[in-house]
Amino acid sequence: MDRACHDAGQVVTRQANHMARLLDDLLDVARITRGRIVLRKESVDLRATARSAIEALGPMMAERGTELMTDISDEPIPVFGDPTRLPQIHANLLSNAAKYSPPGARVRFELRREGADAMIRVSDSGRGIDRELLPQIFDLFVQGQPTLDRSDGGLGIGLTLLRSLVQLHDGRADAESDGPGLGSVLTVRLPLESATTSAGTTTKAGWPRVRTVVVVEDQPDARQMMQLMLETDGVTVFPAANGEAGLELIERTHPELALVDLGLPVMSGFELARRVRDNADNATTRLVAVSGYGQDSDIQAALDAGFDEHLTKPADPARIEQLLKGQPA
Repeated sequence: MDRACHDAGQVVTRQANHMARLLDDLLDVARITRGRIVLRKESVDLRATARSAIEALGPMMAERGTELMTDISDEPIPVFGDPTRLPQIHANLLSNAAKYSPPGARVRFELRREGADAMIRVSDSGRGIDRELLPQIFDLFVQGQPTLDRSDGGLGIGLTLLRSLVQLHDGRADAESDGPGLGSVLTVRLPLESATTSAGTTTKAGWPRVRTVVVVEDQPDARQMMQLMLETDGVTVFPAANGEAGLELIERTHPELALVDLGLPVMSGFELARRVRDNADNATTRLVAVSGYGQDSDIQAALDAGFDEHLTKPADPARIEQLLKGQPA
C-alpha cells in the first residue's frame, strides 16, 4: 500500500509539473502577443546562458537517457538581451529536441559566431517534421502527427514561444527536416552586440555612486528595515510614509536614488513619479519602484509613469547594492 501511494504521488507530481509548464508557456505567449513582455536588456555572453539552461535540463535529459553533445565556442558571444529570457531560448530548443526524440537518442547543441550573428543550433534524430508542415511549425498550436500513446504531450506552443522570444531579441528562428522519422534541426540567430547596439538602447547607463536615498514606504517595519540596510552601507536616508511627503523630500534633497512604493496614501507612487519627472531639476534622481505587484503589465505601468526600474517585493538585497553602486538595470 505504501509503495502504491508513493508511486501515485509521483505520478500526480509529474503531471502537476507538466501542467504548470504548459500554463507558464501559455501565459508567456499571451503576454507576448499582447505586447506585455518587458525585456530588461544588458550585455550577456550567450555561453553563460547556454550552460545555465543545459544544467537546468540535465535531470530531464538524464531521465530520458538523452545523450547531449555540445560544441560551444571558446570565444565570448556577446548579445544585448534579457538574461532571464535568453536561457528560455536555449532550454526551449533542447527540451523540444529531447521530447521528440526516442529515449537514449543523441542531441547536438552548437553555439558559435557566424558573421554578425550568434548562431544556436540544436540537431536531433527524432520524429522529424513533415515537409508540408515546416512553413507553419512555429505557429500557435501547430503539431506534427502525434504518437499513438500521445507520450509526447504538449499543445504546440513551445516553438511559438521560442520564435516570439527570438524576435523580441531582433533575431530569427528556422527549422529543417528531411521528413518524418529523420530528425530535425532548429537554428536561432541573434545579432551580436556592438557598441552602437548597447549605446542606442541603454538610456541611462553610468549613474553616479549613491550617497543619499529617499525611501517612500507606508509600512513602518518595511521602511525601517530598508533604512537600516541602506545606512549600513554608509548612505544618508530620508524616509517618508506617504507620496506627498516623499515628493517634498525628493524636491528638497535631490537624492541620487529614490525607492518608492506604488500603493501609497495621499499620493500614489505613480503620481509621485510623474511629478518628479515634470521637474527638470530632478533629472539626476534615479527613480525605482518597489512593489508587491510584479506582472509584466505592472512593470510597464511603472516605467510609463517615469520610473527607471521596477523591483518586486521583497527587493533583492544584491540588486539594491548594485543600485547604490550606480549600476544599470
